[in-house]
Amino acid sequence: MRKLFLGVVAVLFIAASATTAMATELHVTTIIDQQEEKTEIEMEEVPSAVKEGWNNETTYANSEVLLIYEVKTPTETYIEFVVQKGQEKMAVHFDLQGNLLREKVVNT
Repeated sequence: MRKLFLGVVAVLFIAASATTAMATELHVTTIIDQQEEKTEIEMEEVPSAVKEGWNNETTYANSEVLLIYEVKTPTETYIEFVVQKGQEKMAVHFDLQGNLLREKVVNT
C-alpha cells in the first residue's frame, strides 16, 4: 500500500512539473509576440521607395489592397500590404527600401 501511495505521489509530481514547464514556455511565446508593433496606415503614408516597389510587383497588380500596416519588430521595420488575391488573403511584406521580403497566406 505504501509503494502504491509513493507511486501516485511521484506521478502527480511529474505531471505538475510538466504543466509548469508548459506554462512557462507559453509565457515566453506571448512575450515574443508582444514585441511586434503594428500600426495601420494609409497608402499616402507609405514611403515612396515602398510605393515604387509595390507598383513594380506585378504579381498583385489586380489584387484589392485591404489594409496596410507599418510593422516594427526588434530586428526590422517593414510595410505589410494585406491583399485579396482571388480566394486567398495574402500579407505581402516590403522593407523600407522597397524590396519584397516575403509573402504569406493570411487566415481569414
